[in-house]
Amino acid sequence: TYSSIAKSKLILEEFTEEWKSKKQNVRRDVAHLFSGSSFDQGILGWAWKKTVCSKANGYGANWLAFTENIALQASLFAHELGHNAGAAHFGGSCSNWLMAPCGSGLSGFSEESLGSVMEYLDTQTCLEKNISLPSPPTNKPNRPTNKPNRPTNKPNR
Repeated sequence: TYSSIAKSKLILEEFTEEWKSKKQNVRRDVAHLFSGSSFDQGILGWAWKKTVCSKANGYGANWLAFTENIALQASLFAHELGHNAGAAHFGGSCSNWLMAPCGSGLSGFSEESLGSVMEYLDTQTCLEKNISLPSPPTNKPNRPTNKPNRPTNKPNR
């Protein structure tokens, strides 16, 4: 039998081999598997590190059925994508940083993780250079500048 780490790594290896053998013509920076099957013993995802732009190893696997909370599912994907983009686990315990080995990740990337990601991505020739990153989302969206048209009860003729 496989250990829990070996099983989750095996899922990633099988996904990697499937894409390497059958999907080389698909343009991508990375490819991720979103699975409803558990990886065993609390492992929620696995991704090859520093592999953005690599058709040989630019892959990750994510077990999304661990929660129905879309924010936590997105955090898991961001965490695994962070590994693809050069970030290692940050901190030795559970925290709210995305690259913590466990925790919610809802605080985003730490400055150290962002630095690692930007340093690695700067070396990748498949990516556009000198792009500006969007501002992080807020809970105070901009108000619409135009009032929407009011519906009428008159039928169109």
